[in-house]
Amino acid sequence: PETDIMGFLRSTAKKPEQKRIVSPVVGSKENLSATRDMEVEVDDDSGQVVKQAGYLQKRGDKGVVKTFKKRWFVYDARKDKTSVGYYLTHEEGSKRFGAIDLRTVMDVQRVPAVLELWLSTPGRVYVLQAESEVDLLKWINLLSRVV
Repeated sequence: PETDIMGFLRSTAKKPEQKRIVSPVVGSKENLSATRDMEVEVDDDSGQVVKQAGYLQKRGDKGVVKTFKKRWFVYDARKDKTSVGYYLTHEEGSKRFGAIDLRTVMDVQRVPAVLELWLSTPGRVYVLQAESEVDLLKWINLLSRVV
């Protein structure tokens, strides 16, 4: 009788839902559209990214404690092929905090365990952190091509 009760409880117990996560293939046409917080524009003729913008966490370089701040990064080849500007937010008229001069970038390194991207310049290493693996790969693909 006890096994009958256990069998009944197992059969009526709510089973946990299984989630299926599918990651888009990096480099595919569908992956070049806007993601959650990223905008990508591709030239129809060449297939090259002409504008990419999205949120990244940027580690500060001042002070004893180096903290990450969320910034809106913009690369726009139509306006300036030599830099990536960063702003407080994505809103029009947002204050530009600075820019990374791509002509001085010597190395682009990926730190996948923490979704980080390191841009080494003669005066500084920019440590940027993406919100997702897809966003990280999009930035690496773009920067590796333009640096």
